[in-house]
Amino acid sequence: MKPNSGEKRNIINEEVHMRNNLGSQTGQIKLILAILVVIAAALAYWFWSQKSAAVDTNPLVTIVAVTPNYSSIKIPSQSCKTVTTSTSIKNPNSGFFSSMFDSKNHPKYIKQSSSKQVCQEVYIESQVVNNYTISYRFKHYVESMVVQTPPQLNQMMLLTDLQKYQQIGESIGVVHQKLN
Repeated sequence: MKPNSGEKRNIINEEVHMRNNLGSQTGQIKLILAILVVIAAALAYWFWSQKSAAVDTNPLVTIVAVTPNYSSIKIPSQSCKTVTTSTSIKNPNSGFFSSMFDSKNHPKYIKQSSSKQVCQEVYIESQVVNNYTISYRFKHYVESMVVQTPPQLNQMMLLTDLQKYQQIGESIGVVHQKLN
């Protein structure tokens, strides 16, 4: 039996109604999936940043160079030398008669020498180790800092342990250098 026109209309209306319901349910499902994807991405980023921050706060570094920093000091010292002076004085053994008869052995004037030590203060310049500049590798960078006592070359340590070597009360710059 064939459906009459009223029944056909009802069947078509039911199909349209079902399609509209199905279309709105699909849209709702897509919206819910999009929200879930955004939430999952946000959570993944949050976990990654927490892990990344924890690792980067205290990384392992390698000491790649230790360079002593020298300063000049002047050390006081004495420089001494012996100075000899000669003067001519009247010969005490020379008299009127001795000079007339024996002038070679008894000259009228003789040379008298005297020596004395003459010292003066001088300053000798000397180089002393003041502190050390150490370079350490951190990821793809080489960084430097000034320390009083250096760690061993090629030693690996945590960054917080290395920072304990830094001088207190001195403004110290860190030099960053990108490695290729």
